[in-house]
Amino acid sequence: MTFQVVNVVSVQEWDGGDRYHHKFYFTDYEVAKEYKAKVDKSCYLHHTSLIVCDTIEDVKNWKNGELRQRALAKLTPEDRQVLGLKD
Repeated sequence: MTFQVVNVVSVQEWDGGDRYHHKFYFTDYEVAKEYKAKVDKSCYLHHTSLIVCDTIEDVKNWKNGELRQRALAKLTPEDRQVLGLKD
């Protein structure tokens, strides 16, 4: 399985009307804030995560893992114990 999750800050620039459009990403929020302060005060900064996959199989594995995590999060400690799951 070769995928990675990269947490980034999306810089979205105002189009002068009623919308913002993604322009690029920063990996460091402090650098993104500096860009906003010094270069484009009207831009919008949005935290997001990029899932980078190498193969179609990686996409399937990532989706299955995400679904599993959501399902496990709904279980009570008693449910987890009955199912023999470790915390």
